[in-house]
Amino acid sequence: MILEDFHLFHIAKNLENKLKDVPFTSIKFYKNNLLFEGNGFVLFFLSIDDFSVILKLNRVEFTKILKIKNMNFSELDEISPPFKVVEIGKTEDERVIYFKIFEKDLKERNIFFHFIPHNTFFKIDSEIFKSKRRKLLDSARIDFTLPKDTLKKEILKNVKFTSPIILKEFLKGDNISKEKLNFLIDKFYSSKIFYLSAPYEIRGDTFKALPKNIEITPLKPLDDIFFVESDDILYLLKIYAIYYIKYKHFYQLKQKVLKSLKKRLNDIEKKIFSLNSQIKSAKDYEKYKQWGDIISANLYLFNGKKRSSKINLTDFSGKEIEIPLDSQKTILENKDFFYKKYSKLKRAMEKNPERVKRLEKERLAFRKLISEVEDTYDLMKIEQISHKFGISTKEKKSLKDKKRVKFRKFITSDGYVVLVGKGAKENDELTFRYSSPNDLWFHVADYSGSHVILIKKSRKKNPPFSSILEAAKIAAYYSKSPKGDLVDVRWTLRKHVLKIKGTPGLVRLREFNTLRVLPELPSHKNWEETK
Repeated sequence: MILEDFHLFHIAKNLENKLKDVPFTSIKFYKNNLLFEGNGFVLFFLSIDDFSVILKLNRVEFTKILKIKNMNFSELDEISPPFKVVEIGKTEDERVIYFKIFEKDLKERNIFFHFIPHNTFFKIDSEIFKSKRRKLLDSARIDFTLPKDTLKKEILKNVKFTSPIILKEFLKGDNISKEKLNFLIDKFYSSKIFYLSAPYEIRGDTFKALPKNIEITPLKPLDDIFFVESDDILYLLKIYAIYYIKYKHFYQLKQKVLKSLKKRLNDIEKKIFSLNSQIKSAKDYEKYKQWGDIISANLYLFNGKKRSSKINLTDFSGKEIEIPLDSQKTILENKDFFYKKYSKLKRAMEKNPERVKRLEKERLAFRKLISEVEDTYDLMKIEQISHKFGISTKEKKSLKDKKRVKFRKFITSDGYVVLVGKGAKENDELTFRYSSPNDLWFHVADYSGSHVILIKKSRKKNPPFSSILEAAKIAAYYSKSPKGDLVDVRWTLRKHVLKIKGTPGLVRLREFNTLRVLPELPSHKNWEETK
């Protein structure tokens, strides 16, 4: 979904009507997502895959999204709540919605929320916060030099959140000029009624509609395309985002359940093949008992400790037979092996057919279940199946989240995050894979110890000296320097730390500063280690 300028204009206008002078109690962030918390509702700046939305949600709706998305929000200390939004608008000629707010001390701040195709970020005043701006893509723009069929496909693919008036022109099969399209867009820009094309399958460019019993009303059909109509564009945004998140969660869970069921089916088929192979090879199992009995009856003829690849003996009917032996075993060991082999194959002949019969019933049941899962759109049914077979429904932690577990984590008195390595390997990961080039790096001088990273909130601005001092103390504390004595701690930007190949945890510094501190953890409560 791509929000064009006319959408942003109406979104800003709608937000200002609803939220002007409304107090907010806190502001939080998670990656590129920003959250304003009010009394009984939240304003959610949400980045999802390749699009971004602004959502006004009640607590129940927000909790449902959190349950699926598994977000862990942190307080944003650049703004001091409570605060009020006094103005909301769209900047002219830019895809930006701005929020002018007053903090409790009447300090005025501006928050800009940028809508860029395939990316989004927000910034506060002139400081870009948590922004990872990708190369701008032009997929939101339409090339009118394309052939008619390609042009139609491009508009249908990219302008999904627009007026059915525009789409209907293409569905008629008529060509449409750039001028006519602009006229229709201008007409929609001034409209007070908005249309949201009904949710479709996420994968691919096809417009295969999902079942009509989805929790979205009213749906209005238009030449096999369904639309939700409303005069509240925020309502349509909420419908789209909640449904998209819900369906994506459903789709991912469905794929996870199918993968698990197919693996179990494959294991059953392997067991059936193995048991049938045992039955096939066990058909002449009596010969092993016969060989063991013949060797037992003729032990007096030879040394039982002799080793050979075969032996010729007379069976109980007086006929001479050749018995193959394992040359790595003695004749007595071969005799014992034949009896064990006989017992194993006899059990296989007696029990395996019943096992195969039971497994074939399971195989049939799993094939039927897989077929049902592939055809269903019922999230509850998928969750019941996942619970029955012990398939986890939780989203996997990101690689960064997994790395974070390996490090000790602290919060300074100024609210900055400090991460501490737990060993040579973790030190390397913390310094060269997890931290950013402009974060601050600490290590005790002349002694071995943990690498310590103080994460900066602004690329250009260093944390307060009090936080730098606290990080230096903790670097000294998690080192082998003598406790109780002042020690030197070197600190620098992480980009000045160079890895020495072949030795985990060993580095050299291009430049650094030095602080002399006591190895201790500051006493304020935020220094309690975060789990």
